[in-house]
Amino acid sequence: MQIKFNADGTGEISGVLVKSKVPGYAAAIGIPSQAVDFVMKYLPSDPVFYVKMNAALTNNKVSTFEPLAFEIGRVPMPLSMFLSFGGPQLIKEAYAASLGDMTQELSKIQDKRSLIINFINDRLSLDFGKFYAKKAYFGDNKLVFDGTLSEKISYSP
Repeated sequence: MQIKFNADGTGEISGVLVKSKVPGYAAAIGIPSQAVDFVMKYLPSDPVFYVKMNAALTNNKVSTFEPLAFEIGRVPMPLSMFLSFGGPQLIKEAYAASLGDMTQELSKIQDKRSLIINFINDRLSLDFGKFYAKKAYFGDNKLVFDGTLSEKISYSP
C-alpha cells in the first residue's frame, strides 16, 4: 500500500487488496458480516485499488469526509454509488450498466455517507489504548496529528 499526502488537503491511497484477508481485517475493525459477505461476492481476486479523499478529525470525530475518487481493479467507480442519498441517480451513472447487481444492491441503501461517518465515529469512541485525535488532517507530504497515540498497537490478520 502507498499513501500520498497532498498540499491541497487531500490524501491518496493505492495498493493491492488481498481478497482472502478481507474477512479478517473487516472483523478486526468491526465491519458487519453482511457488508463483508456483500463485498466478497463482488470483489475480484486481489484487485488493485485507489482512493483519493479529503478527510480530517477534530476532537476525535470526523470533521471532513469528502471522497474524490475510488477505483477497484483500475476501473473508476462512481462515488454516488457509495455515497448517494437515493437510488435513482445511480442508474444514471455511466458505469451502472456494467456494475449490474452490485449497483442495484447498493442503491437500496440510503445515506451511505452518513453511515460511513457514523461507523468511523463509533470506532473512534472505543478505547484504543488512549488514542485521541484533537486534530488530524492531510498536509503537504505529511499527516498532521495533534493528539495522543496508543501505547500499544494491535495488528489484524
